[in-house]
Amino acid sequence: MSFPTPSPPTTPVNTSSEMGSPRLGTPGQAEAGFESGVSDGDYSTSSHRSPSSSSEESESSSSGHTAEDYSDDDSEGQEGYKPGGYHPVTVGEIYESKDRRYRVLKKLGWGHFSTVWEVAVVDENGSRVPRTETLALKVQKSAPHYTEAASDEVQLLQCVSRKKASSHPPSSTFHCVELSDSFFHTGPHGNHMCMVFSLHGQNLLWLIKEYDYKGIPTQFV
Repeated sequence: MSFPTPSPPTTPVNTSSEMGSPRLGTPGQAEAGFESGVSDGDYSTSSHRSPSSSSEESESSSSGHTAEDYSDDDSEGQEGYKPGGYHPVTVGEIYESKDRRYRVLKKLGWGHFSTVWEVAVVDENGSRVPRTETLALKVQKSAPHYTEAASDEVQLLQCVSRKKASSHPPSSTFHCVELSDSFFHTGPHGNHMCMVFSLHGQNLLWLIKEYDYKGIPTQFV
């Protein structure tokens, strides 16, 4: 897809990674459709819940949104690294699901719900599995309301995958992000739902900035 001026993007918009909270439209509009890149709640099939403090619960106002939900900063800062908040991911770490191991390669971005990292599939020795692509790992905050939103997202994405698989013939042009894997990771700030997606292009916040916060042309929405 090509874009008009200014500065036409050269890569597709990332629909699989949460990277920043867009400021376009009404509060929650961009976030609801995609802070995680798919929707801002993260993906896992587990129903585990992590402990929450009163300060974590107060993050959500009566409307469900606060000022910190909307940011165009390039870094999430350190305030969110607390019980119920972000997990401190480190490049080189190994994350394990039921069937796979992932090594963190670099940071891709962040959003109010999670941070996103490029990962490689590795074997038990930590060596990269041949003929596997790098992927996007989204690590959700651990407070219960984030975990609940993530669980809902996983279920929705699984429905998408089943729909694609049941099409005749199976669709190769199914324009929806697909969940590759999901699991929980326990860290110093709680149990974090982790979701794995194919690695896509730039994120929505990047596109909003590309058009100087004046709105994305309607033909691309």
